[in-house]
Amino acid sequence: MSSLSQTPEPFHDPDKPACASTDEELPDRLAILILFGFSVLLYVATTGFDFVVDDNLLLDRNPYVLSFHYLKEIFTRDFWAFFGARGESGYYRPIIMLTLLAERRLFGFQPAAYHLVNVFLNALVVILVYKLGRRLWPQGKGPFWAGMLYAALPLHADSVTPVSGISDVECALFMLLAALVYIGPPQRRGQPSRLSPWTSAFLFALAVLSKEVAMALPVLLIFYEHFLRPSAPVPWLVRLKRYAPLLLFAGSYVALRVVILHGIGRPEVVFDLGLFQTVLSGLAMLGLYIFKLVWPMHLTAFMTFNPAKHWYDVYVLLGAVGLLLAAAAFRTCWRRERAVSFAIFWFFITLGPVLNVRWLGKSPYAERYLYVPSAAACWLAGQGLARLILRARDRKRAAWVAASALPIVLVALGATRIAFRLPEWRNNFTLALATVREDPASGTYHVYIGNAYRERGDRGLARQEYVSAIALDPSLTEAYLNLAGVMMDDNAVGAARLLLNRAVQTNPRFPEAYYAWGVIEMGQHQVEQARKLFERAVALNPAYCDALNNLGVLSVEEGNLEQAQEYFSRAVQADPTSLDAHMNLGDLWVRRGQYAQAESEFRRSLQLAPSNESPYLALASLEEKQGNQQQALETYRRLVQIQPQSATALFRLGVLALKVGDLDEARQAFEATAKIRPNSALVHAQLGMAYLAAGDRARAISEIQNALRLNSSDETVRAAARKLDLGMPR
Repeated sequence: MSSLSQTPEPFHDPDKPACASTDEELPDRLAILILFGFSVLLYVATTGFDFVVDDNLLLDRNPYVLSFHYLKEIFTRDFWAFFGARGESGYYRPIIMLTLLAERRLFGFQPAAYHLVNVFLNALVVILVYKLGRRLWPQGKGPFWAGMLYAALPLHADSVTPVSGISDVECALFMLLAALVYIGPPQRRGQPSRLSPWTSAFLFALAVLSKEVAMALPVLLIFYEHFLRPSAPVPWLVRLKRYAPLLLFAGSYVALRVVILHGIGRPEVVFDLGLFQTVLSGLAMLGLYIFKLVWPMHLTAFMTFNPAKHWYDVYVLLGAVGLLLAAAAFRTCWRRERAVSFAIFWFFITLGPVLNVRWLGKSPYAERYLYVPSAAACWLAGQGLARLILRARDRKRAAWVAASALPIVLVALGATRIAFRLPEWRNNFTLALATVREDPASGTYHVYIGNAYRERGDRGLARQEYVSAIALDPSLTEAYLNLAGVMMDDNAVGAARLLLNRAVQTNPRFPEAYYAWGVIEMGQHQVEQARKLFERAVALNPAYCDALNNLGVLSVEEGNLEQAQEYFSRAVQADPTSLDAHMNLGDLWVRRGQYAQAESEFRRSLQLAPSNESPYLALASLEEKQGNQQQALETYRRLVQIQPQSATALFRLGVLALKVGDLDEARQAFEATAKIRPNSALVHAQLGMAYLAAGDRARAISEIQNALRLNSSDETVRAAARKLDLGMPR
């Protein structure tokens, strides 16, 4: 009979020496409560942090999370497809995009709620690490310490702290759930229920549609089925039926990637390395990850990658030694404690894909890649600590106390490192400073520092950072783009054009560069050039709301209202939260006499920006045009309540109140306007007319004369003077 159909050894045979042993265990509910509370406590401070790194791109500039209109695109395109042509990443993660869509609808653009979701999901992952560890090692405190170590692992800040890290957290959550369901409860580990394989496969599908690393799960569970599941001899075909749903879903996922992304891996190879250098670089990456697990002191959100060149590089040697030791431990524990071998297999099968640097982007090293593999490292460490404590129990009390304190010390050290690291993630500026401190060659984060300086109004420091970024990485398109923005702030139009030209040469598939260049040409009244640049941006990214909106504005100026309507409608569809797009579409409907549609757009604008005066003014103007003067008055009054210092709102309220005969309201509105704009001839003229209508001729003359002193050439002022017979020629 094949070895695959033989009954596997039990997890632990008390008659044999084991790689991990047992000790007293905590009650399950108490362990879960401690793990959950500890995990939340470690990261709850992030609820006061801002969006960082990719968060703004995914939540602010991503039309896919703003409307359910894009459900089809979410399931049929690359994860970064909303970026247009430059969004070809080779990532297919519709579950993450759906999660962000749900969060955006629920929370708007408030970072605290998003961070809290990540904190709670991470706490659930910690509990699942403990629960799966308990299935692998049913006795002892090893799984509990594994959960505590996993919670306190400093490398996890890269996954838990940024909102975009939810891809790691959700993937791990679904993977661990799928494994737990497949293995089954302790009392049924030998005979799982009929539904558990399909439920597990469904959870696997959610995991792999969250992040690609979940493709390792079917391999892991097949390994478990044949070598770890404790049961009487079971025919090979019966075992196959258990994991057939996993294979079915895995095959379907691969087919889906081929159809949608036109391949299995990345669309382009970033590092064109030979086989030897690829292997060396993979070993170096493995050595670096092992080192960061053991000594997590120099952590960074970005690390400039240099392919390994020699077999004697430090991290290459460390990776090779780690691989050999893991292989030896796997073989040694195969007969004694197969759960240990399973954990070793988990670590390498989930980390393996990211050790091939040819598959990854410019920065193949990322601490977040350890979020799933580190569960195995924590299981092994937890079991090792439990075994150490158990052995020390039979020795001197001091040895037992020291051994018992060791896991507490390790957890405390990890928690302390997290506490010191978290402030680095407070915002992009603090993160960029910390990253550049660890890796001065990181051009991308020099751009982030420049952006922070620019937001603070320090264009000189911003310029220095952008120039440094370009010097470090001449292909960094964002640096040219943002440096051009600084030049425009300084009215250096020619320099900005040159920089944007350089940006599109560096990356012809970067729509933001064409858009920024188009804005410059639009401001310089180069209409045809601006149109071509906006059209190029839209060709690269059909959902580019701002470019569509500006094309609509240009079409209105040319008198092509039908084309303008198409552009504005597409802009609103691309970004339903765009105030400018809704306002422009509403103005267009007014031009075309479609007042009901215009009112709908203006009211939608009010919902989007309830404290902005533009929607109120547009709506009131439309109500006046339709003859609804009382309704228009109410709209102006609402605006004045919201913005009592809005001179435009007060003035227009006064004009309409004067027209309908509400003289007191008109006078009060004009008087308030005159205090805000004391040098406006038109305001004083209208105030004079309000006094005249109320019968106060003396004050009317005084205001009109004041208006004449301010601007005697204004026709409205001259008409008011003639009405009072102040000697103005007719």
